[in-house]
Amino acid sequence: MKIVKVIALSLIMLFGLVGCSEKGDSQQTGSQSTELPFIWKGQSDDWKATLRTEADSLTERKQEKLTVEYIGKNPEKVGDISYALKNGKEAIRSGTETLNQRNEFTRDSSCSGCQTLSLPKEDWRVEITANKKTETITLIQTK
Repeated sequence: MKIVKVIALSLIMLFGLVGCSEKGDSQQTGSQSTELPFIWKGQSDDWKATLRTEADSLTERKQEKLTVEYIGKNPEKVGDISYALKNGKEAIRSGTETLNQRNEFTRDSSCSGCQTLSLPKEDWRVEITANKKTETITLIQTK
């Protein structure tokens, strides 16, 4: 009778573990669950922007990488660039940058304890001001 109880208890524990391990669109590395990257892209007359966001739902850590590239004419005339990455109306990140040799700049950021469940639904925009001209790029989720 003890053997039947041990086998029954083992099966219940096994089914419980299998049910808890399903992640949907997640990748599992050891005991860490990382959600697939979400990528948003957009373009204006003079600029192209890409935002890549990854989140770990177990540790509630979110990483973002924003790349902004100048695609207009005369990159040598572009001086300092002011930018603001916005989520809805709220500016998440802003600053002043200069273009590198590839006519772009990249900024990384991360946070812990962030809300990660709403990542694919977020409404991202980038406002860029250079040479007294402001352009707004609406980012569309591509992945």
